[in-house]
Amino acid sequence: MQIKTKIASVLAAFIVVLPLVGSAQTTNGINAFSPYTLYGIGELTVPGGASSRAMGGSGVALSSAYQINTLNPAASSFMLQKTVLFNVGLEAASFYDKNKTQKTSYYTGNLQNISLQLPLARKIGFMFSLSPLSNVGYRITEYDRRPEILANIGQVAYKYAGEGGVSQFSGGIGMQIFKNFAIGADLIYYLGNINRYYDTEITPITGTGSFFGVSAWTKEHISRISGRFGFQYCLKADMKRVFAIGATYQPATSLRPQAERFVQSGNIFGDTVILNNYGTNLSIPHTVTAGLFYATTKLGLTFDYSFQGWANSNQDDPANGVGFTNTHSVRAGVQIIPNALDARRAMRRWSYRFGYRYNTYYMTFKGQAIRDNAITLGLGIPLKMAGGTSLNLALDMGIRGTTRYELIQEKYLKLSIGFNFFAAPEEGWFHKRKYR
Repeated sequence: MQIKTKIASVLAAFIVVLPLVGSAQTTNGINAFSPYTLYGIGELTVPGGASSRAMGGSGVALSSAYQINTLNPAASSFMLQKTVLFNVGLEAASFYDKNKTQKTSYYTGNLQNISLQLPLARKIGFMFSLSPLSNVGYRITEYDRRPEILANIGQVAYKYAGEGGVSQFSGGIGMQIFKNFAIGADLIYYLGNINRYYDTEITPITGTGSFFGVSAWTKEHISRISGRFGFQYCLKADMKRVFAIGATYQPATSLRPQAERFVQSGNIFGDTVILNNYGTNLSIPHTVTAGLFYATTKLGLTFDYSFQGWANSNQDDPANGVGFTNTHSVRAGVQIIPNALDARRAMRRWSYRFGYRYNTYYMTFKGQAIRDNAITLGLGIPLKMAGGTSLNLALDMGIRGTTRYELIQEKYLKLSIGFNFFAAPEEGWFHKRKYR
């Protein structure tokens, strides 16, 4: 009797973990803490796993037989035959926000990504991944300080809260169409829920009269399909060094969120309730990313540039001083491996990673651009003497925004932990066994 190969075990584990990750990414919860997520789809996450994040989030031109590269669908074509790659990642983050008068902090933790890569044929690979596209999370309280309000009504507090986000499921194929040149394509499914709450809290001072408070919530549901295309080309590849270029393109996608709004206002004598459903206009713009990759036996360098045309895809909100703007992102990283074959000193086989990231936020507030700068550090710790099974750590330290112009400055620390499992051909994952 024939039994299925070991690969079924990986697929089974993937199927078990997948709903847990999807639930963590699409159910209500705060995985970011930023007042800038009050609008749009929230804070866009840095793509890639822990190894990529440790290098500033770069790697669109990087191809490896031992690590999954979710930044470019073409990368899966360079994997070895009869191997399996599986990756799961976690993220913990702390946020410190301040303006000229106040400070606050918040801590979050969540599953960050899960991915699986398999060879379909010689020089053809398949990759599936689930990761967050964006996160929404904020808690804001504003007090009305106008003298006439304080004198005639009392203390009035406006409270805003939001949570949720959008996840992206992607599945794609990479194929080498001639030597050292590969193309790839992803099918992407966006799924998410974003909930926003508003409440007016009135504390009367005079003790006379009646005042109406207002409570409201809006729930947006997103379910939309998109795609992405990419290529990688190794200009030079030998035993001493590799030099490659790569690029991806994602066309604009209208998310068309379906929204439900509930508004309640009233006092002790009665309530007025409004409930309606409607569609909103929000799009993910076309995105172009290009990158370089250079490596020797000890050194690896990556550099990526990305452009997103948000200004041409979404409508501004002048009444609230919010505008969409095109974004530019620069990401660069360095990886050092002292001696990958050193059998005596384990730390010389480790990968030491450093990176830098600069990008602009996709919205402006009060006409001001929101800039984000971060440095990254990380380690890749092999769990076997040979092969790609490893534990990857990344620390992301950044500053976004400014306290000028009555805005918010955010400082954040994000720790990513990724487990990369590599099944080698000699381990028999694709061998069929017979029992009699």
